[in-house]
Amino acid sequence: SAVVALSSFAAFAQPAGWNDPFPPHKIMDNMYYVGTKELASFLIVTPQGNILMNSDYESSVPVIKASVEKLGFKFSDIKILIAGHAHPDHVGGDNAVKELTGAQVVVGRVDEEKTKDIQFPDGRKLDTGSSYGKKEDKK
Repeated sequence: SAVVALSSFAAFAQPAGWNDPFPPHKIMDNMYYVGTKELASFLIVTPQGNILMNSDYESSVPVIKASVEKLGFKFSDIKILIAGHAHPDHVGGDNAVKELTGAQVVVGRVDEEKTKDIQFPDGRKLDTGSSYGKKEDKK
C-alpha cells in the first residue's frame, strides 16, 4: 500500500546528502531557489503572500526555512504550499511547513487520492487541507 511504501521510504531510504544546504538564489523576477543540494524547492514572492513549491523531506524544512530567511524573506509569509507530487521527497515536509506557516497545502488532482492516505512513521497523516480543482460549497 502507499502508506506502507511511504512510511518505509521516509524512515529508511532518505539518501545521504540530500538535505545538504545549497545557496539560495534568484532564478528570475519573483522566483527563487530555496531547496537543498539534491531536492528542488521554489519560493514565489507575491504581494498577497508567498508560495512554496515542494517541502521535500520533513528534515529538509529547516534548510528551506534558512534559505528563505537568507534571501531576506519571512518563512511565516508563505501562504500557499504546492505539493509537487506524492513522493516523500516532495511532500514529506508538508505538515511541518503548514505548522510553521499556516499555509494552505494545494495538491494536484492526479495526486489527491494518493496524498490522502500518506502516513508518516510516527502515525501522523499528511494534512493537505485543500486540493486543486475542488469546488468548495459556499453557504
